[in-house]
Amino acid sequence: MRAIERRADYWVLIALAAGLAAAMGFTGCGTPGAPLPPSLKLPDPLNNLSAVRTGDQVALAWTMPRKNTDKLLIKGNIPVRVCRKQASGTCQPVVASLSFAPNAKATFTETLPVELASGAPRPLTYFVELLSPHSRSAGLSNGAAVLAGEAPGLVTGLSATLRKDGAVLHWNPQSASSPTAVIRLHRKLLTPQPRAESAGKPASQQGLLAPPKEPVEQSLLVDSP
Repeated sequence: MRAIERRADYWVLIALAAGLAAAMGFTGCGTPGAPLPPSLKLPDPLNNLSAVRTGDQVALAWTMPRKNTDKLLIKGNIPVRVCRKQASGTCQPVVASLSFAPNAKATFTETLPVELASGAPRPLTYFVELLSPHSRSAGLSNGAAVLAGEAPGLVTGLSATLRKDGAVLHWNPQSASSPTAVIRLHRKLLTPQPRAESAGKPASQQGLLAPPKEPVEQSLLVDSP
């Protein structure tokens, strides 16, 4: 009897060990891990916002993201908020209803209110915030700075005189009441089209003085006279 009992205990232990090994293998290979939290669908913040002021208008430009902060492609238009702040003040919202498609080249132009379009020049910084379907965001974009205050008057009396070493420009000075300004000059080289016999030749065979096919535009900054 004892031999039979010992043999039975032996097979019970074998069965338990086999069951434990099977359970461990099942746990390591087939059991799913902890469930991931649902995506908040927060669009990636912008980092290429730019701003240009012309007269009393400020034009913003940026590129919309393709993915959210969970690296998932965004579906549908993305709501956009714009705000601006002076110095270290709070960012004041710009009233506008904006939304753009993912990866779109977005633009927005604001006409400055009277209090920002007058007075002495002072820094004014714009920010853009992208919203999720639940009106949440991952933060503000980079800041794009312009100058608030009275815009300089138009340049009048512009003329050019050619000299051996270049061109001399003349224009009327600003009035004493106008704010100090920097003049930006735009230069565009206008050239005739290449002659018919050289149009099909590469540039290396047209000579060193061959005119470019497209106008060349350059900008430089000089002090106001």
